[in-house]
Amino acid sequence: MYVNNEFESTSQIHPECNDVSTDITVANNLISKLTTFKDSTIQVNSGDIFTSFISLIDSKQKLISMVGINSFKILDEIVDLYQKYFPDTRKHHLTLKERVIVVFSKLKQGLSFAILGILFNYLTSEACRLQYNSQLAQIFKALVYWPSRQEISLNTPYCFGKIY
Repeated sequence: MYVNNEFESTSQIHPECNDVSTDITVANNLISKLTTFKDSTIQVNSGDIFTSFISLIDSKQKLISMVGINSFKILDEIVDLYQKYFPDTRKHHLTLKERVIVVFSKLKQGLSFAILGILFNYLTSEACRLQYNSQLAQIFKALVYWPSRQEISLNTPYCFGKIY
């Protein structure tokens, strides 16, 4: 609080104020004019507060359990490869990282598209189904080993040889 020592009493400021009770009344009136209070309210809907599903995957163990990828570095590398070979030309509801996590969650957990739609805040399961694409299959095609027909027949047990 600022105190002005130039005046010894309020009678020097307001000559009509000569006694203490008048000084207090004038001071209270002045304070009430200077300070105004207004009541206001804000309505917040619980739907306005949204936590993305990807923010819940904040540790290596959670990443492995939910998505099946061993580290965030590998996840970032997959996202970089996807962005390199299939650059986005359209606007998407989810980020590229979230879309990759949708696909890997579907592969690892076998969750229905309706559940994935709820987890990733999609409006419909159809929109989530569209993320389950073959572009990641093209990226990982080199990582999956497919043995030749001859190698398969050499490793087939004799009891199955007649059937196949």
